[in-house]
Amino acid sequence: MWILLFLLVFIHAEGKIIKKIQFDYARSKYIINLHDSPVYQMYWVKLKEGGYKLSGKAPDNCSFLTDMDIKEFSHLVKQNYGHIYYNVSVRSINAVVMPNKEPMLAQPFSPNINPTITQDIYEINSYLKEKVSTLIKKDPKVKERYNRLIDAFMKSGFDRKEAERRALIETSKSIKVQMKKWLPEDKLPKNLLLICRSSYVDINNKDINIYDLYPVALKVKKGKSIKVRISKNDKFAELTLSFFPFLKKNKTVFLDLITENPPAVRIKGCKNGYIGAYIYPVEEYQPDYISSFQTIEKGFFLLVIPYEPVKDVKVRLKLDYYCSNSKKESISLLNPEKPDRSPLKSYVYAGYTHEKFLKNYGIKKLKLKLRVISTDGYSSDIFTVELP
Repeated sequence: MWILLFLLVFIHAEGKIIKKIQFDYARSKYIINLHDSPVYQMYWVKLKEGGYKLSGKAPDNCSFLTDMDIKEFSHLVKQNYGHIYYNVSVRSINAVVMPNKEPMLAQPFSPNINPTITQDIYEINSYLKEKVSTLIKKDPKVKERYNRLIDAFMKSGFDRKEAERRALIETSKSIKVQMKKWLPEDKLPKNLLLICRSSYVDINNKDINIYDLYPVALKVKKGKSIKVRISKNDKFAELTLSFFPFLKKNKTVFLDLITENPPAVRIKGCKNGYIGAYIYPVEEYQPDYISSFQTIEKGFFLLVIPYEPVKDVKVRLKLDYYCSNSKKESISLLNPEKPDRSPLKSYVYAGYTHEKFLKNYGIKKLKLKLRVISTDGYSSDIFTVELP
């Protein structure tokens, strides 16, 4: 039983340990391991409302990043008896940094201030003062809370002026700072350590607490993008779509595939016939997300709903024809322009292969230029698929 527990705890401990610090406190033992690998790749993603957030995939037991070295981190662990949580920070930008979340001001701690907007505390205070003053005038609930705080501070012995000042500060703590400003990119850290925590109870009933520190390389990622990797066989081509920034938990994304400069073919009853491609869900179970076709107001799309923050989504690709009265430079088989049509018969044809489909048009091999897009701004570069 103890061996099984040990294996379960250490399943994510990888790479060579280049430095180790350990100490005992009461009935607990603390072990801090600095690893040389794997090096996790993460991205600073610019937010349109201001500031950045960190986007990247990390194991479930890895929640925080830091620019402390192993000695400084071990001192923090000892000082807080292992309860690090929001005490650990990236000191160079005074931020509590977690994967796929907005950074939070570390000192003094505030979850509503993203310090990658600006490091000018006077500018932040000026923003909050103006915002709170406006809300006190316009929002009855904010005004009521503000007045209650004034009364409470005056009952504690403060004069009116000081009570108002303290009430303003307390009210401002609930206000999210949203300023369309961004730290200069050269101020953002390029290398951090990812902190992964695990624990178990040994045969002597002693708590063993382990902190594994892994190197993280960071780059600034601009806009929303999709990187496409391709694998294929005769029946289908499989695309692995890597999203930057990562897809948020429970945040739906609607995908379509565009065929650029589609090859023209003769189709009975069509003035202009083309061959294009479309994407559809993989059949195999995916633990991090679900995908299916769905019709929304904007059209017919492949819907993806992540259960966790997701970087990679797998889809498959089939061919079909597109019929139009006009010449086309690009087409979508899922969303043909009116009155164009695309039947998607290949989706329900059990005997479909790329070779059989192309044989109907006298084609042995086909190169398609494709691009994946989403309704909320994700887009890939144009890539080429050769079939079969």
